[in-house]
Amino acid sequence: MIGYHFAAGGRERDYRLAIEEEGGGLLERDQLSTFVSRWSVAPAGEGAQVTLESSWQGAGGIGGMFERTFAPMGLRRIYAQMLDKLAGAVSA
Repeated sequence: MIGYHFAAGGRERDYRLAIEEEGGGLLERDQLSTFVSRWSVAPAGEGAQVTLESSWQGAGGIGGMFERTFAPMGLRRIYAQMLDKLAGAVSA
């Protein structure tokens, strides 16, 4: 179990993730929401390709519309930074 506080785009929330190995990667399930992330690792030449995908049941109404529009863009930016740091760590 991993817990952390996440702040981005003026929004904040806590996460408590249960983590399990699944099919060559990791599955993270937030115990406080429907948020699920899957880290997949596949061979790629002399290294590996890491893919990170997330999903959740968003809010309804106008708030949900903004969430569906802007949250994926924010997560893409954050995940790109995480994957860049991972690439730097394993190539050092």
